[in-house]
Amino acid sequence: DDIGSRHGVEVLDLRGTGCADVLIRLAAIARRDALIRDVLVRTDDAGAPEELPAWCRMTGHRFHALVADTTDTYHLTLHPNLRASPQPTKESS
Repeated sequence: DDIGSRHGVEVLDLRGTGCADVLIRLAAIARRDALIRDVLVRTDDAGAPEELPAWCRMTGHRFHALVADTTDTYHLTLHPNLRASPQPTKESS
């Protein structure tokens, strides 16, 4: 059964890959793409339950949840990395 078809999103099967490599791959996809995209990340790394939500909070991407009826598939929304405009500074009077 294809979990991506059931959920209508791309699946990144990164099982057997360490969490640092998973995050590097996700960051590369977000930099490359110009559109917001939902992905399912399959990883068996023991740190994923803590690392994926933390990475999303720190980078502005969205962590949804562990996909129901799985032990290794996480739903994320990746946003393109846009450069923030510099904020004007107030001059002292």
